[in-house]
Amino acid sequence: MDSLFRKLEKEVDKELADKRKQQMQGIFGNDADVMSDDPVVPIFGKGENKLVRISTMQQLELMKERSRDKMFVLLFWAKWYPECEILRQHLEKLCANLSHLMIGWVDVDHDKSVVMHFEIKKVPFLLLMHPSKHQCEYIKEPRVTSLAKVLGAYEEFYRESFANEKKEAFAEIEEMLSTFPIVMYIRGSTGKPSCRSSKALVD
Repeated sequence: MDSLFRKLEKEVDKELADKRKQQMQGIFGNDADVMSDDPVVPIFGKGENKLVRISTMQQLELMKERSRDKMFVLLFWAKWYPECEILRQHLEKLCANLSHLMIGWVDVDHDKSVVMHFEIKKVPFLLLMHPSKHQCEYIKEPRVTSLAKVLGAYEEFYRESFANEKKEAFAEIEEMLSTFPIVMYIRGSTGKPSCRSSKALVD
């Protein structure tokens, strides 16, 4: 909902804001309304993330399935509303430097199935879909000057969350290896292996 977005705007830690400031200046220049032609590489490495046009719910679900650990940001866009294109261009610049977020956009005049599914009544409109939540958050009136800070805060949150989960997973694996003489890992389950190698191990 709107509340978390506004809360993040006010409560983003100063240290985090300072850390992201130099990165965001590379994207928007010293003024958040001015974009730079040469964005800087973020501290966690520049990925190949790109802004994606979402035309159908099937496409959206497939992308979410392939990126289960990422937050998905969806902009509802209209050609006839100039502010929508400004937001889309800013998101396009931002997404290349946000490796834990996927960002897409929907043309409300053509991608009707997506618009109807989320019951979108106005533009610009921003949906935030978290990997661990079924309920979406929404931002009714997204502001260009706030996007870098808020999405940067989410990026930092998911980056740290992913690092903690990775650390816990490795600790669990080490415990297994020290407990059992032989440990086999497969994709899927013993009843339904997800690849040939896993099936061969189960058989």
